[in-house]
Amino acid sequence: MAAFSQLTGINAIVYYAPTILSDAGFGESVALVTGIGIGAMLVVAGITGAIAVDAIGRRRTMLWFMPLSGLAMAVLGLAFLMNGSPAQHWIVITALFVYILCNGIGMQSVVWLIAPEILPLGVRGPATSLATLSVWGFDLLIAVTALSTINAVGRAGTFFLYAALNVLCIVFVALKVPETRNRPLEDIERALRAPGSLRRNLATTP
Repeated sequence: MAAFSQLTGINAIVYYAPTILSDAGFGESVALVTGIGIGAMLVVAGITGAIAVDAIGRRRTMLWFMPLSGLAMAVLGLAFLMNGSPAQHWIVITALFVYILCNGIGMQSVVWLIAPEILPLGVRGPATSLATLSVWGFDLLIAVTALSTINAVGRAGTFFLYAALNVLCIVFVALKVPETRNRPLEDIERALRAPGSLRRNLATTP
């Protein structure tokens, strides 16, 4: 989960939004103002995600919003194939904001919450630290490879790659990630220690 929180492309967009928008034909001033809009969208996503994880659950929040995140990233890739199209600017801006909102709700609001919930008490401290290290380690990886990837496979290819990683994230969540909403930590730890899948064990625990 820590890896996917970055591999799905969130900080590639946040860090390089002005460059991406300039490449799409926007002026530098518009690109910078849009960057401010992205920051505001992240705030909205954080508030909405904080409500959603308790209202509908951690797993369901991811399964509802991550497909929209992947779709928005794919649309962003398609937009960069529309060279010179009058609609390109609006599609890029819309896809960018939808992606930030949905990824912020579906992944960024959950990743910091779920690790302490599913880790056994005996290793919770160091393991949570390892999860945090993974988040920032993969963030560094994305930061140093994003522009190189764009140069290697193009802007559209880069966004299609991130869209594919969103799909892999959805598959991982569907197969592996348990629902921990309203579950005591003791129940989660018993399900983790029992034979078989944590997700299935927790789903069948009354």
